[in-house]
Order: sequence, then C-alpha cells, then structure tokens
Amino acid sequence: MKKIIFLLFLCIVFVSPGYADINLGAETRVRGHIDNSTDFYDTTRGTFTTISSDAYFKQRTRLYLEGTVGSNVTLNTQLQAIGRWDETTDIFLETANIKFSKLTTIASNKFRLDITAGRQSIEYGNGLLVRDADSATGFNSLKADVFFKNDFKLDVFSILLPTSTVIGGMFSKVWKKDVIKQYIYTIYQNKGNDPTSPETGLFVGSRVEVDPREDVHYSVELAKEIGGDGIAGIAGANLSAKGKNINVLVEVLYGNMDFTLDTAWLNYHDYGEYFLSNAPTGFYDYKLRNLTILKLGITYNDIKNLVFGVNAFTYKNDGKNNFFDALILSADTYDAGIEYDIYATYKFSPNINFRFIYAIYYPGVLTQDALKITGSDDYARKILLECKARF
Repeated sequence: MKKIIFLLFLCIVFVSPGYADINLGAETRVRGHIDNSTDFYDTTRGTFTTISSDAYFKQRTRLYLEGTVGSNVTLNTQLQAIGRWDETTDIFLETANIKFSKLTTIASNKFRLDITAGRQSIEYGNGLLVRDADSATGFNSLKADVFFKNDFKLDVFSILLPTSTVIGGMFSKVWKKDVIKQYIYTIYQNKGNDPTSPETGLFVGSRVEVDPREDVHYSVELAKEIGGDGIAGIAGANLSAKGKNINVLVEVLYGNMDFTLDTAWLNYHDYGEYFLSNAPTGFYDYKLRNLTILKLGITYNDIKNLVFGVNAFTYKNDGKNNFFDALILSADTYDAGIEYDIYATYKFSPNINFRFIYAIYYPGVLTQDALKITGSDDYARKILLECKARF
C-alpha cells in the first residue's frame, strides 16, 4: 500500500503540476545522550554490563511532502531518517496516505464524511487502546471519519499489523459546551487465522474527560476484553493553581497480563523517560501489561516560553492481575522500580525548541530478578539535551 500511495503522489506532482498545490517541509532534531548505570541492562548493545556508560549524539530528520488536488483530495508523504551519529542511520517511509475530505456535507446530508487510506498516525486517548509507536511509525490502515451535527463523531478503522488485523470504531460526543467529552470504543483483534488464539478477541472501552473549570481537568479510561480476562485502565486529574503557572498531575494506570491488544502503545515521555523505553523486549515493551503505574507530576511556567517540571513514577507488578494489590501492597516482590524525571523546555521561536531531561531509575526487586541484577546500589541514569527545528 505504501508504494501505491507514494507512486500516486509522484504522478500528481510531476504529471499534473497545474492541478496540485504542493507543500514541502522539514524537521530536524538533534539529541545529546549521556546514559550510565551500574550492573544494569544495556539495550543499545543488548548485553548485561557491570558498569555501563555511553555518551553520543542522535538525530532524526523528517521530510514532509503534501499535495492538494482540488478542494477535497490530499496526499501526504513523510520520510524519516533516524540514528546515532556513530552508527548507520535508518531511513524509512513514516506516512504515505491519501485523504478524501467532505465527501458529503453536513448542510446537505446532515453529516460529513472523510476517508483516509494508507500509512497514517492514529491515536485515541493515552494510547490505552490505539496509538502507533511513539506517534511516529504509523499504521497501514483505512479510516473513515463521520462528523454529525451536535458534536457527534464516529471513526471506523481497519489496521493491518505484521501479526494481526485490528478492526474497530470510536464514537465521541461533546456535552455541555465542551465540559464533558465522552469516547466509546469497540475493537476486534484477529491474530492470524486461528480464532482460538488467546490474543484474538473483542475489546470494548470508554474514555470520559471532564473540564468543570478552565484550570481543572479529569479523565478516566477503561478497556475490557469481552469473554476474556484482559483489562486495563487509566484515571487522572490535572489541576492548575497560582494564576495557572503551577500545574499538578496525578495519574494511575493499570493493565493485567491478559491485556494483549497489539495497537496499545504508551508514550514513554509521559510515563517514564527511561523505564518503558529501556526495559528488554518482552518485559514491558511500551505496553500497559501486568503493570501498575502511579504518576505524580508538577510543572511551573511563570517564565515566558520556559517550562520546568518534575515527574515521579512508581512501577508495580502484582503477578495476580489484581489492581488494588499492585497499587497498595508494599512488599518488595511487587516492586518494579521508581523513576524521577526532571525536565525543562524552552520555545526559542515558533520553529525552534529546546528540551533538557534528567531521568534516574532505581530498579525494584522484581526488575532485578528479571534482568539478573545483583547488588543493592543499582540505578540507571539518562541525561538528554535536545534541539528541534522545523522549516
């Protein structure tokens, strides 16, 4: 599908330049990493090390190409090159899709229909049910957005993954002038051609966001596998104070070991800069699976274009699929670790941003056993300096 969309895009660009409006853009991000740990797993090298220390630069460059044909057809192509400066850079097609907009209009038919086909980014909520990896790699999918009057919206999508096919829909409604937003999901995942596979099933979920005041935000999201034991949920509160310059966030996340939806993908920037992205493949791997996370965060933004913040995370795994046990029990055998992230962001201009992160992770007993760590003073530390520019 990617090749077809890309070739079609080239045809529009070079064959019909008089009928296409072409937009080009680029974004480059350079990161300086300083990683070190004692007796911890080094995911970059894929080995266990007694003392690991690494300093390197990593860059990501994106090239955007968008073409508009008439007023209703848009083609999007995005290439990405990412890698360390001292290693081979990976180049891949990040998105390549064609979108048909306003196939019907609300005025004439009481609804509006948009259809997008090809590789595209899809994200709902916190990624509990549907989110492409780090909102960067995209899904090979077909997606229809139906907009009704009175703030009703229906999304229907089909996603083709390497090991499964996911078909689903989302219904959303805004109530009381943006005070309450409700989302209802239904998703079916088929793992190959075996209907008896434990990872084939029907999932339903709902997300509710409430904004009683401009400085207060609550959200609750729950997903459940029908006829199975898979369950996951997120609950959080975001409060602003002191002239809205201080923001406090509290979130609790839980997913049991049977929650095996392939399209679920947590953003590690939101739930631990180190832990989720550095645990060995198969341990947690960006997913909320058999894991309970408690997040406490505070940000301060009283200085123009400059934001400071601190996040603290506790990770627990009860091994019994019990949310309350994992949240309140303090036994070491449930402890997967603690992480603290200190960060600052500075918006130099509309197209240039800077970011600093200091993250330190202390593995719990559970993580030490899984990674074969020995000793009592183990930790992993990450320092990141980032500059992002868009052209």
